[in-house]
Amino acid sequence: MPLTVVSSAMAWIGKQANISTRAFIIVLLLTFALLPAVAFADSYVGGQPLATVQSGTVSGDLWFDATPPVFATSVTKDFMLPADAVAVPGRIVWARLYVSTYNGHMQDQRHGTITTQWDGDGVAGYEQSWTEDLNVPFVYVVNGGNDNRAFPGHGAAEPYKLVNDHCNRVTSDYFMWYDVASLISSRNVRVAASASAVGSSFDGRIKEVALVVAYNDGDADQVRYWVNQGHDVCSYYTEDNFDEVAMGTTTFATSGLSGVTSATLTSIYMASNNGYYGFPTAKNNFVASTKAGGFTNVNLDRTPDVQGAYSGVRSWDVISSISAASYVTLGYARYLPGTGTAGFFKMPLALLKARIPGVSTPVAAFSGSPTSGTAPLTVAFSDASTGATAWQWDFDGDGVIDSTASSPSYTYSTPGIYPVTLTVSGPGGTNSHSVPGYIRVTSPGSPGSLSVSGIILANSSAPVAGFAANRTTGSIPLAVHFTDQSTGATAWQWDFDGDGVIDSTDQHPSYTYNSSGVYTVRLTVAGAAGSNSTTKSGYITVTETPVCDLNISGAVNTVGQVAFARMSNRVYVYNIRNIGSSSSLPTEVEVRSGDGFVARVALPALAGGEMTTVSVLDPTIRQQGSAAVTYTATIDPDNLVAETNESNNVKASSAKAVVNNGYAGKRYSSGGSDVGTVRVYDLHGGLLYSAGDSAYRSGSFGASGWNSYTVSWPAGDFPLSANATVRAALLYVPYTWDNSNQAPDHVSISFNGQMVARSQWYSDASNFGAYYDHVYGLLVYDVTSLYRKGAPNTALFTREDANAKISPYGFTLAVVYEDAAATRKQIFLNEEFDLLGADPAGYGTSTETASAYVPFTGLQIDVANVSQARLITFVPSGNGEGNLYFNGHHLGTNVWDYGVSSGTQVAVDSREVRPYLRAGDNVARIQSTEDSTPCMAAAQQFLVVEYTPAGITTANATNLTTSAQNNSTSGTPAGPLLTATPSPAPAGNTTAEMISGGDTDKTTSRISPASWPLILSLLLLLSGASLAGVYYGTRGLPAAVRSQVRIVGDRSLPLWVIMLLLVAVVLIGMAGAFTLLQSGAPVERAVAGTHDVSFEALPVVQAVEDLVPANGAPDYPDGFSADNGVLFHMSGSDPVTLEDLIIRLECGDSSINLGSRAAMPASRCTSPAVQAYLQIPGSDGRTVRPGDWLMLYADNCLELAGGKALSWSPDGPSLPFVVSFGEECRYAIIYEPDGTILAGGTVQFGP
Repeated sequence: MPLTVVSSAMAWIGKQANISTRAFIIVLLLTFALLPAVAFADSYVGGQPLATVQSGTVSGDLWFDATPPVFATSVTKDFMLPADAVAVPGRIVWARLYVSTYNGHMQDQRHGTITTQWDGDGVAGYEQSWTEDLNVPFVYVVNGGNDNRAFPGHGAAEPYKLVNDHCNRVTSDYFMWYDVASLISSRNVRVAASASAVGSSFDGRIKEVALVVAYNDGDADQVRYWVNQGHDVCSYYTEDNFDEVAMGTTTFATSGLSGVTSATLTSIYMASNNGYYGFPTAKNNFVASTKAGGFTNVNLDRTPDVQGAYSGVRSWDVISSISAASYVTLGYARYLPGTGTAGFFKMPLALLKARIPGVSTPVAAFSGSPTSGTAPLTVAFSDASTGATAWQWDFDGDGVIDSTASSPSYTYSTPGIYPVTLTVSGPGGTNSHSVPGYIRVTSPGSPGSLSVSGIILANSSAPVAGFAANRTTGSIPLAVHFTDQSTGATAWQWDFDGDGVIDSTDQHPSYTYNSSGVYTVRLTVAGAAGSNSTTKSGYITVTETPVCDLNISGAVNTVGQVAFARMSNRVYVYNIRNIGSSSSLPTEVEVRSGDGFVARVALPALAGGEMTTVSVLDPTIRQQGSAAVTYTATIDPDNLVAETNESNNVKASSAKAVVNNGYAGKRYSSGGSDVGTVRVYDLHGGLLYSAGDSAYRSGSFGASGWNSYTVSWPAGDFPLSANATVRAALLYVPYTWDNSNQAPDHVSISFNGQMVARSQWYSDASNFGAYYDHVYGLLVYDVTSLYRKGAPNTALFTREDANAKISPYGFTLAVVYEDAAATRKQIFLNEEFDLLGADPAGYGTSTETASAYVPFTGLQIDVANVSQARLITFVPSGNGEGNLYFNGHHLGTNVWDYGVSSGTQVAVDSREVRPYLRAGDNVARIQSTEDSTPCMAAAQQFLVVEYTPAGITTANATNLTTSAQNNSTSGTPAGPLLTATPSPAPAGNTTAEMISGGDTDKTTSRISPASWPLILSLLLLLSGASLAGVYYGTRGLPAAVRSQVRIVGDRSLPLWVIMLLLVAVVLIGMAGAFTLLQSGAPVERAVAGTHDVSFEALPVVQAVEDLVPANGAPDYPDGFSADNGVLFHMSGSDPVTLEDLIIRLECGDSSINLGSRAAMPASRCTSPAVQAYLQIPGSDGRTVRPGDWLMLYADNCLELAGGKALSWSPDGPSLPFVVSFGEECRYAIIYEPDGTILAGGTVQFGP
């Protein structure tokens, strides 16, 4: 019986039987004790997921050649590496050869061998060979998996079969790899692979021969790279057997990557048909039953760069997906329509490389003023160096450093001629510049004379030669302009090529080098007091003219082909290509706008035929409706790269209209507004809301159109007491896809048979892209006078055009009522419609810009007497996405999920915010998250503040809460019921939150007596299924094998013993269920009530080590781990469930909430036993009891400029919460179901 079927059946029966969570878990554990766990991309077949086997930084490239070989048993393949990779020995830092051969059967053990020969020196003959004996079976994981216990660290049931430490088998293919970096000395490499059968059934045809090389080339730029290797498989067996699509993932750790100028992702796959890919996340909407769907984040193009018989390659430009991301994920799946061999997909290799600008060597330069005069002479020196961060000056040639300032002054007291030397250093190295005789100081009594080594030279002005060039490297013909920097000179003689021949007598000449080589330049100058020469050896380097030609084959464009108002705009220069036959030199691309913006971006060297895309950020803020903007891009604006065609380096964009970006929050729109407070109430009463039976109603086309749509609310949706008075009834109607302006004037609402005038209309649209004119919005109707208390209510939505696209989401009917018996409440009703979509590449937005702000205004809140405060947010199209903040506190990620698409498609979230409440200026923020659905929206939002009844202290006010709503409402949402009198459970689909009296502080759970026959039937059913599974699972085995089944290690048990054990398990389960039925075992879970709980906090610092202090990031020595954090000791009488606790830390204006559900990041310093931020040390228990210790672990430690610190990074390393030693940190332990603060205080870390 499939696991999903069994779990679904038990979940349904548990619901029908009204079994408590704890009791039902016991039944589940007993039932699934013998069922195997499944955790692979292909849960039927198996496979080895891809993992990073090599990563690093090189100055050259990550080069590969995976061109598919001929599908034959003997293959010879020639590789030609880049010349730079082998120009100097030792440049190759990592290289691996990959070979794969076909067994001929998915599981059978067929014996064969393969020999691979290697020639890496370019000389005839093979220097290295490897022979593999291939003679192992492969066992699907559904049949038990593969025994790899012969290899250290491996088990008996793995999803892949190991042959040795460099070869494995998955299904019908053997995959092997060899490290060959030390075997490459020539750019010409030849590999020969030959497979043969030992017996007649082994196939042996070669599927893959690929070479991957990481190398340096000695230049300044850098390439970060990752090689992810595995042997993963995606088959249709999972779809046919488990109703799931086999989807694999592999992750690249891109933390700290910045300044990326190009990025390329490559899939090297083994299949006759390429698969589906998603990046930088693996979110998808695959449907196995219909073999449909795809990746929903960035669905990468699946057209292969090259496709062979059973292997291929596909590369993508992914620069827009990796910037500022700590991790990026490549998702992959088979091509779902494929059948037969085209229905299988294998993924052995994924490569990622990102090019970033290098650090240039600093160049020392300076000037001084004055350079001559009488003693004492004070000279002001000005630094003109580039790339320098430190300076050392020698003003008098004595070898002693006289100053380390960047631009110092120096006083010469003694007449003489002095050389000056400046040595600078920076991230790129060190450089010095010396000028002989730069300063001339004469005696005060003898103007015009000076002394050299004690000899007085009357009226001396000896010349000193010096010069500079505007460029010192380039390709022929290289034109160089020389600038004379001599002093005291009246005549000049230049030798530009070191041949002893005077080439020019001009003071500032130009010279063109027409031959490649390295040239020495000499300048001799003469003046009234003599002559002087200076020589710069190897000053000019001239290379052969590259046969390169750079042009822009793509467009100069912005996101959405518009310029966004009130936002920065990223400008892309697509497909800069070198259409020449040799590499270009590194240069720049300049981008100018017609209204004054200018920026440059580095363009790396491009090999012949290579292409890249660059981008710049235009920070100019423009207003909607201002003049259209045109951008012009110029390659090599300073004309430093010699090309065969210099006329194709410029390209202009089309005119870009300046429009509001509808996917950004309305704060970024001209004339936009927040989701503001429209109505406030201060009364004894409450708020009810419900969606009734409404659902998303798609607009239709042609004859299938519709004009009207009815929504009903049964009386039970609004259980008001007889004394309650309705103060307001408001109908909220959100909609989408209105591209024909049906709203607001061509749609109408009648409520309970009466036409209703519209109160408000809010709208938003993207304003660009394919759906620029598809308007989203919210219509609000005041139906107070038509609302029927205690009776059903109906609304009829009508549109004039039956074939229009306008599509209403689910409706919300909200009722504010007054009841003297209820507690006092302040109710804030806010309205707007703000379309949100965070997608830097597609929409030009980020999580920060795609944010709607919800300020609650109009009433002052008496925070000291508030018992609870409920924030209720409505997000149309929220589908597993979004961040929620309240007064700057991050309340959750992926908050909104509307559930099934057949429901309202309006996600509703309701949560307690009392710990963060202010007397005024309360602001919620609804934020779209990247990698989510195309968009979501912020519509109406509610805040309900309840006050403590007279005579009850605030500390115990939460004792009144007897039923708490979950943090997220899915499916067809309905609102919390905030009322003063207990009511029966509301009918229909209303979700109720009731405020009433009560003193229960623990709950007990009994299995209903009427339910135990149902449980017994379930256990008997599962017992029969288990026995049948064993029986039918062994029928196909030989009789000798069928009589014994291996279940533990190497011990074999007879089949009858296993059957007896299964019967025993069922009987034990029945006994456990019967015991629970009779005892009514208490569930140790704190609930709303009087919490007899307190905690004492102790700071824990085990160790702090950081190899690179003050860089703002942790850098640990090898093997370092430390369990730092805050240790809490619990006292009192009530147990508390660990999952119900949230610990909030606050330092200054920063805060963070952490609980046991928050998993530790992969990059952390804690010991392996620590898997979550909040744990009971040394225990895997889930209940915290009096006397227990509770530990809040810090994931990292580091040293900052001000000293040591601990950090917590649940939202990723780019958003850490850091607490410095000596800093006072406030903490609060919160009981999440009702928001009660169980304990609070301060803690301070120290060494």
